[in-house]
Amino acid sequence: TRRETQISIEKYLSERGIRVGTINGDSGERNQDTLEAFRADPPKCNVIVSTEAGAEGVNLQAANVLVNYDLPW
Repeated sequence: TRRETQISIEKYLSERGIRVGTINGDSGERNQDTLEAFRADPPKCNVIVSTEAGAEGVNLQAANVLVNYDLPW
């Protein structure tokens, strides 16, 4: 859900030179690639933009900051 918002945030960050990965319900393989890039040393992506799919079975203990962006009801 909320793919349009995820795409907008990803585009905004990418345009500013921030390496971004995504997690959503569209592709389990891409989600795993994003996690591997995030955990790499040095990281190949610095930010993960996730839909609600990131709340299920994704271990983000390597992260040191979490920003929760919810659209208004």
